[in-house]
Amino acid sequence: MLVIEWETDGKKFLNHYLLGSPPFNLTKYIEWMKALQLSY
Repeated sequence: MLVIEWETDGKKFLNHYLLGSPPFNLTKYIEWMKALQLSY
């Protein structure tokens, strides 16, 4: 998973990209999101 974070006009933004071949493990994905404190 690549996490992209940037700031524009004083506002912070964040996005992510799953790198690899699907299907991805949903349980692992949710764990990553929780670790990054992102919503899922």
